[in-house]
Amino acid sequence: MSFGAASPSAAAPWSNGVLGRWKYVSELGAFIALTEMNVSQTDAEVWLYKPLVTAIPEAGTWAMLLAGLGVVLMRARRHKAA
Repeated sequence: MSFGAASPSAAAPWSNGVLGRWKYVSELGAFIALTEMNVSQTDAEVWLYKPLVTAIPEAGTWAMLLAGLGVVLMRARRHKAA
């Protein structure tokens, strides 16, 4: 896996220096990035970003929610009128 260097002008807004170096790793299901290697300390930072994905409710779920809300509102209206 290779990590390309970002252009200096693109990385200017962030001090961590990983802008433009993110790569998606399907085995991890996440994006990773490395900062510049510090030769004197033989050190580099590894950044990991795994986006949270929430499930989208099916149409039937929305229909049941709206039907239930309608029933509750109808009962409240009838209760208020009586």
